Amino acid sequence: MEALFSARELRVDERGAPAIDGLTVDTRGERVIILGAPRTLFEATSGMRRPARGDLKIFGEAAAAALDANRLAGAQLDPPLPPTWSPFAYAEWSARLVGHPRADAQRLALDALTRLRMEGIGTIPFRVAPPNVRRAAVIAGALATSAPVIVFEDPAIGLPDDTGMCRLSFGHETTAAEVDAATQIIADVVGELSRRPS
Repeated sequence: MEALFSARELRVDERGAPAIDGLTVDTRGERVIILGAPRTLFEATSGMRRPARGDLKIFGEAAAAALDANRLAGAQLDPPLPPTWSPFAYAEWSARLVGHPRADAQRLALDALTRLRMEGIGTIPFRVAPPNVRRAAVIAGALATSAPVIVFEDPAIGLPDDTGMCRLSFGHETTAAEVDAATQIIADVVGELSRRPS
């Protein structure tokens, strides 16, 4: 089995200085969570930042190539979102952005919102949406791409300690039941966030 996440002598710079230097790791299995890593590692893993040195691979493929081929999607913690858009519009746009036809994109967006238990709030505009809804919308957008690997930035931030380690699936060649279990975990995390004051 190819390593889900592997790095060899990885160096990633931020503002001309190393934020990560000398990282070498191989992971196995279908799920990986890396807590306490700098944002720079999320950016490199999700294909948004190129390594200055070394290799970073997702299932043996460079992150940027996996992103370009829709085998990888990223869910940032708090990206800028168009104020007039809704979670549904954002999820649909995310699916369209990677090449899904309109009807498929709408179905994928609705499915992503349903998996995250967002059916009742999927049409509210971001300008009035609380931060937890905005965060859930970004996760829905990543799910709507139907990429088999999804990288989350700071998946446990803001969660109470008793929620435990939120195990988020990177879902390579998983069964439908495993994907459902993973999205159930994500839905539970989103549900926990929605119960917290914004």
